[in-house]
This record gives sequence, structure tokens and C-alpha cells, in this order.
Amino acid sequence: MDSKFFGFVPSRSMASKDPAGKNSDIAIRLRAVMDAEGFGTQDAFAERLKVEKKRLNNALVGYPLSIELAQRIKQVVPGITRDWLYDGDEGGLPVSLRDRLREAETRLRVGAGRASGTKNRSTTSTAKRSTARAS
Repeated sequence: MDSKFFGFVPSRSMASKDPAGKNSDIAIRLRAVMDAEGFGTQDAFAERLKVEKKRLNNALVGYPLSIELAQRIKQVVPGITRDWLYDGDEGGLPVSLRDRLREAETRLRVGAGRASGTKNRSTTSTAKRSTARAS
């Protein structure tokens, strides 16, 4: 029988990707962990976590971070907390780790800002100013 015919909605849906994709907060925090802890590549990080690269890559491109993957990261990176991974809450982080993660995250966010088209924004604002002057 077709569940749509009866109006039932399946209880399990596919995980939805964050619209920001690889620039989502969690993805940037995961990259910050890789940077701060010296994992040069996704391959190296996935190998250390003992997960398939594609599983790690899913979280790095904006899909939800699974609890199991967060737990593996906690085991590999001493002092990291799920609160920081999911919410960016620095409260439970050791100071030295917090500082390294902040530096890495700042570098990544600045890079993401450039990559997301800051030049286009200034062009748009210039066009708006030109239109305003013409009126």
C-alpha cells in the first residue's frame, strides 16, 4: 500500500544539508579542529578517527554531524567538547585548545568570507549608490 494514499508521512527523513554547506558553522569548526591539531588532510583525519573519508566529508560539506562522529573526535582530540562541536560553546575547552581553535576558526572564516564573494557585495552597493544618485 502507498503511504501517500493514506496521508502518512514517513517518520524517518533524509538528513538535510545546511544551506551554507562547507561554510556552515559546524563544518568550519571541524576544519578548525583539523587545522589546530595538525591533520593536514581529510584522509589523515578520517584515518585517525577510524571512519571512512566520505563519512567525514559529509559533515565537512554541511550535513549534520552525527553523535558517533562527534564522540570519535572527542576521543582523538583531548579536551574537545560536543558543546563546542555543535554550538561553538567554548566554556568547557582547555585554554590552550580554545586559543588554537579560535585562531584556526578565524582564519577559516576570513577565507570563507573572501570566497563567498565580498567583491560582489561591494559591486552591488556601488550599483545601489549610483541608482540613488540618479534619482
